[in-house]
Amino acid sequence: MAVARSFGVPARIDAVRNQPQVFQNGKWIDVNPVKGMTENHFTGTIDILFENDEKSDFHPVYYRDFTLAMFSGNSFKTLDYSKSDVFDEFPSRLELDKGFYLLTTVKRLSDGSIKTRERFFDIGRGDRLKIRMILPEGEIKDDERIELDIGLNKSFENFTTKENVTLKEIAGNTGVVLVWLDTTLEPSKHLLNDLIRLRSNFNNWEGKIILLMKSDKITSGFRPSHYAGLPERAAFYIDHSDLLDEIREMTGENGRYEMPVVFVINPENEIIYESSGYRIGIGDEVLSEVVRGCVVQ
Repeated sequence: MAVARSFGVPARIDAVRNQPQVFQNGKWIDVNPVKGMTENHFTGTIDILFENDEKSDFHPVYYRDFTLAMFSGNSFKTLDYSKSDVFDEFPSRLELDKGFYLLTTVKRLSDGSIKTRERFFDIGRGDRLKIRMILPEGEIKDDERIELDIGLNKSFENFTTKENVTLKEIAGNTGVVLVWLDTTLEPSKHLLNDLIRLRSNFNNWEGKIILLMKSDKITSGFRPSHYAGLPERAAFYIDHSDLLDEIREMTGENGRYEMPVVFVINPENEIIYESSGYRIGIGDEVLSEVVRGCVVQ
């Protein structure tokens, strides 16, 4: 690239394919550094379509939710769109070299496992394709849901007002998100930052997000103001109950939960989502389940 520029020829590296290019005759042309020559690649056009649930504003993110790879002769090579804005909106239009491609979509489940969906397709010179992107389903099935009636009379102490409120009073008829935290640990802090990032989305829901802490995990320096920007109906509570242990027994989980622990409870008081420990994307998963299973205005 430096040699081309020294002769006044615009040059760059195509970040998506990591391919050297020079600008000739009004367009970018691939360069073969070994042979020292430019190469014209035949291309086709693909429109990637994504239709969201009408109640959700979930937006797929490249690398986190999907990837596109091209077959290179003996394996698929993932294209790097991390610095591109092409997927900021859907449909997304791409110009691709002719070849064989793989579109992979991903759903991370609450137990840490991953579901994938693969779509293979060919594209030739001048082809114009439309590919519908579908994410794998991963929510708890209806016949697997566990009613939480046993815990509705459990009470929690509001950290700020010191008022004791029962879970039934908190949940109302909109459902509720229960989050057990250990704010001395980074994973819990990461989840709180997820909720801050998604504040405007959660504010469209009338339900509450209950941030629960055991008294022995609260440091003298803890202040809710350290997490300014949380959703409007999120609040910190002290949990003196044994509800988490009771839920563990009901769900058949063995051992102790890893913090943070998250449950989404629908208006029928059923657990429709659970998660233990932190991983990238939990905040988005919780939002998605709230939209699917709870009342959204």
